[in-house]
Amino acid sequence: MAAATEHHVHAIAVVRQDRAAGTDCTILSLAEDLTTFSYFTRGTARQGVVFGIRTVGTRIPAGISRVTHQGFLCQCFMLASGLGACVLTTEDYPARVAVSLAQQLTEQFDSEVGAATWRSAVDFSHNSWAPIGSAIVKFQNPVEADTLLRVRSKLDKTKESLVQTIDDVLKRGEALEKLTEESKDLSETSRKFYTTAAKTDSCCAVM
Repeated sequence: MAAATEHHVHAIAVVRQDRAAGTDCTILSLAEDLTTFSYFTRGTARQGVVFGIRTVGTRIPAGISRVTHQGFLCQCFMLASGLGACVLTTEDYPARVAVSLAQQLTEQFDSEVGAATWRSAVDFSHNSWAPIGSAIVKFQNPVEADTLLRVRSKLDKTKESLVQTIDDVLKRGEALEKLTEESKDLSETSRKFYTTAAKTDSCCAVM
């Protein structure tokens, strides 16, 4: 995938961790803006986005997490209940804005959809949830969006939160290359692309 040189939100997802089952997280709602990628590579980029969000969303603890990998930053907020949101951006996207958005969407989804529904929902079952679709448009401009969130934000210390690499959030004994090979989110073509690109540290070169 290719990282944009300006602030950009590539994707926003509401996820549910299935800790008791020990399985990968469920992506309940997903909105994307892949316009920074070449038209011919957007299919591969989308699969990479889903794989990245699922990999991070499965492994982060409750609270705020910021995970970086090859020009991308996945900024997340997770409730103890296992419901959370991930905002996949360029590395220079303002942290407080992204994490505040993740918190807002998590709490709004919990309130509007309800635990009785989201606890048993399947992958992408709430992609039509309107707030996530409007958010990925509105938050392409973090300065404008920040004025909408500033009053609500309870995350004044977000700037101090630790930025981890993807290797930091993998469980002991896990390797990103192996997860890539085993992922159901990636087609065989995408799997080969990301595996080969990772070896040359050029995973972002699909522009």
